[in-house]
Amino acid sequence: MATTICVLDTCILIDLQHGRVLAKLAQLSQRFVITDLWQMDGLSSVSPAEVAEAGIRMLHAEPDLVARAMTLCTQHRALSVADSFSLLLAEHHRAMLVTGDQPLRSVAEDRGLIVHGVLWLLDEMVCAEAVTASDAVSALERVVTGGARLPVTAVARQIATWRRLSRNEEP
Repeated sequence: MATTICVLDTCILIDLQHGRVLAKLAQLSQRFVITDLWQMDGLSSVSPAEVAEAGIRMLHAEPDLVARAMTLCTQHRALSVADSFSLLLAEHHRAMLVTGDQPLRSVAEDRGLIVHGVLWLLDEMVCAEAVTASDAVSALERVVTGGARLPVTAVARQIATWRRLSRNEEP
């Protein structure tokens, strides 16, 4: 069975850092990649060392894809060059895109990509037993407190699910 490749964007790195679970990515079966342009956004306080510790492979921006990313930015003004490059990387590798950026999610879905966000990643961590359900609740609460714009109903539903699971975790 082939390993699923997941292209991460900058806001996912920030969310996972706020949730204090970025390093837990290394315990999942998926292969996580990010463009080296993520540092250009100027938004991330995540260090290259933290990216490496999480097992995230950094892919270098090849000139032809950067040119296509710049063209995509002009077509979709809400996307940064780094966002556009993440989308094109996901297309190029037939990978899943993991983002918390709504404009990027919309464009990616319109182009037929599979797109997930931080709720999915946290749930993957619970399923892989990288974190407990109780730890996932705490992480998600820190992500929300950190400023992530997540659908309120989906957050409440996920927290309720994890709280039910955490009752089963207790000895």
